[in-house]
Amino acid sequence: MSLVNIPWQNGAVLLMLGVLLGGCGASTCEDPQTSVQGISTQDWMSQIYSNQDINLRDLVIPGTHDSGTYGITASSDVSLGSETWFYQFAKPVVAGWSKTQACNIAQQLDGGIRYLDLRLEWHKDQVWIVHGMFSDTLENVLQDIGTFSEAHPQEIVILDFQELTSVEYYGATHDLIQTQLSGQMLSSQWGAESTLHQLWDANEGNIIAVMNGSQMADLSEDYWYRGATLESDWANSGNADVVRAHVTNAIENRADGQFSVAQAVVTGNASSIIAGIFGGPNTLLKFNQPIADEINTWVAGWVDDGLPVNIVMTDFYDRTGVVQTIIETNIDAL
Repeated sequence: MSLVNIPWQNGAVLLMLGVLLGGCGASTCEDPQTSVQGISTQDWMSQIYSNQDINLRDLVIPGTHDSGTYGITASSDVSLGSETWFYQFAKPVVAGWSKTQACNIAQQLDGGIRYLDLRLEWHKDQVWIVHGMFSDTLENVLQDIGTFSEAHPQEIVILDFQELTSVEYYGATHDLIQTQLSGQMLSSQWGAESTLHQLWDANEGNIIAVMNGSQMADLSEDYWYRGATLESDWANSGNADVVRAHVTNAIENRADGQFSVAQAVVTGNASSIIAGIFGGPNTLLKFNQPIADEINTWVAGWVDDGLPVNIVMTDFYDRTGVVQTIIETNIDAL
């Protein structure tokens, strides 16, 4: 959740928020775990499924929401779509509700994350990762992804470009992705029904680049069109119980032949932010705590109930233990 969609109207409240709320939440990645039951978090797919095959859509995959926001600080530039006097005045507040991850992309991938949610905007003549504020350049993010992909060729990584730059910068975005990930992407001839061993045997690449825009997807066979590839149903609620019920229903009714993202994320609104003044959670990190406390139980419950859970996306994953739970789920499925 960012402040971008919050309908601020009361100037006095805005001033209070700017003065009383501060800090941008988590600044240090807290994910020291490198193995689960002897399985490396860097190579869990290849180690668990070395002797048994599985469709991509049947894998349980840990993912992160707004994966590239680790670089947001109180001094970050504000997104062009959020450039109001309040955002400039209360940047520490904006940062606290825009930053959703403390770990950078390399740390996330090394820690077992295999789905990355990326939102793009053109800024200072470059493509940047954005969520209310600018975090890091796409070039830096792609370098981390490319390095991991080359070192771990059997780990399938899904890049969900959920928001793209404006159409006029598609060409530049395409050129950058091709330059950084050439030869490492799986072509769109494959699909969610493809199996790990089919992809490994093809030796074509291990990155799935999903584009939320048919014009962008049409630029290369390396790109999978999001509308035909992946479903991701958003609860748009700040209540963890509501989120769980919504996500559970989405998993129960997921479409055949596609990836399915369970958005285990809470979304705040103006009331949520204002409540932070009076002792409530005043950053997304704190607001997300009910999810962090329950996400492992949710995943275990979905699996125990036989639900077809696929990708589980959450904020501040390093505070949850969800990677361990999901790796153990894959081990237990053998």
